[in-house]
Amino acid sequence: LISPAFNIMPWATETLASPLGNIINKLANDEYRTWEPKNPDIKKYWDTKYQRDAIPELMRAIYYVDSHNFVQIKNPTLMIYTKEDKIISLEEVEKKFAEIGSPRKKLILMPSPSHVLAGEFTSPQTTQLVIGEIKEWLEYQGVK
Repeated sequence: LISPAFNIMPWATETLASPLGNIINKLANDEYRTWEPKNPDIKKYWDTKYQRDAIPELMRAIYYVDSHNFVQIKNPTLMIYTKEDKIISLEEVEKKFAEIGSPRKKLILMPSPSHVLAGEFTSPQTTQLVIGEIKEWLEYQGVK
């Protein structure tokens, strides 16, 4: 799990995930959500505009995952996050990690300045670190 989206906007997740989510979303927002990329390469390769209808669907998926008991997870689990993430709940990441039932689990704190931990255009400073951690984890699990 990389920058796991646990408890995004806790004040809104449950409401937007409810049957009223689509109605509230349409009343409160424009048809599209847009954002300004940090550099021209991001604008070239990423969508910076998406329909607002996607927001309640995303919140439903997050709410669904948040509601599960992670003690039932018995598979090896790698979780990577950053303390600088302004999108997810850091406390929830650490709480969910502690709940995971597998003894083969690892939580890695990445020195990234944002939610996006890897990517040539989004986080070039930590991309190789993330790749290295994932490779090391997989090798430790016997994957070659």
